[in-house]
Amino acid sequence: MKRYRILPAALFCTCLAALAACSGTDDEKAAAPAPASPAAVAATTDSAVDDATLCKTMNIAGKTMVTDLTNAQQSEGGVLPADAKKVFTKFHDSATKALASAGDSEVTSASRKLTDEIGKAAASADPIGVAADANFTELNADLTTACQAIGVKVNF
Repeated sequence: MKRYRILPAALFCTCLAALAACSGTDDEKAAAPAPASPAAVAATTDSAVDDATLCKTMNIAGKTMVTDLTNAQQSEGGVLPADAKKVFTKFHDSATKALASAGDSEVTSASRKLTDEIGKAAASADPIGVAADANFTELNADLTTACQAIGVKVNF
């Protein structure tokens, strides 16, 4: 029998919804349109990813993860472990690619911590359970603070 963890999945999706929220103004969005994917953001830089680009990459990857998890939800609200692993692996791969050429900074450190936790969930037999047990509230707040400190308005 397949075991679903509806409550942890719902709590985790709530945390991810906060991760995907963006608090930029309409003027900022019009002046600097977001790239289509995290890979596109990483590909636009030659060698090093700056903090602003990393914040935007993490935000896009987070929004994509929330969308993919929402799409993977079963009718009773649960997400199959294989689907969660796929979604978490996609986020982890995008973020890891951007982090590979990022310098040392608070944004990089916060992004790496969040990415590592998602990676642990992706590697687990119970990805939703591991993700629900992670301290995403603190990790999201750290990344939001780091990005806002450099003038990139996001709300992770």
